[in-house]
Amino acid sequence: MSSPTTARNENLLKSEIQDMRHKIRLYFKKPKSINKPLLGTLYLVLCTSKKNMNKTQNIINNIKEIKGEINWSELLSETISAFDCTTGTIHVLDKESNLLRLKAQQGIPDFLLPKMEAIPIGKGMAGIAAERKKPVEMCNLQTDESGVARPAAKETKVEGSIAVPMLLDGELFGTLGIAKPVPYDFTEEESEGLLRIGESLAGRIVS
Repeated sequence: MSSPTTARNENLLKSEIQDMRHKIRLYFKKPKSINKPLLGTLYLVLCTSKKNMNKTQNIINNIKEIKGEINWSELLSETISAFDCTTGTIHVLDKESNLLRLKAQQGIPDFLLPKMEAIPIGKGMAGIAAERKKPVEMCNLQTDESGVARPAAKETKVEGSIAVPMLLDGELFGTLGIAKPVPYDFTEEESEGLLRIGESLAGRIVS
């Protein structure tokens, strides 16, 4: 069953897509006033929005259909692929130690794994996303000077990166992070999609 947060996000995205469709129809009704570049951009955004929404929903559906134990590595790989990324991690919160424990990873060099096994809340992108309960992203992790990324993170050689908390009814259960090998700004829609996936994963941890 969808949570109120998930339902709101889905309704918001559907509303935005319907609004774009309406604008496109208006342009076609007034051919003399068509701004072709704008129309092309609107169409591209509409197609991309539908594509991303479908990919996100497919992952969420797969999570719901899982019987028994979760294959974390498989779900992470599916998410990485859906967002055209190459690297990613899933950490689950250990409530006794209050540390984020590595559950699955892809594309992390072996020599860095010991540093990723346990992350304190508030440290690094995953730790800060967990602390703030909000997405944390960087267009280029390699050139970041904010101090958000841990020094070891730069050794992954990734650039465009995002980490989101896995929340259910406001409670933290872990973090999900993905990254690209090139500079990239994740869109609000992509952030919302990752949060929805994280919410579904949190729901499976509870169950």
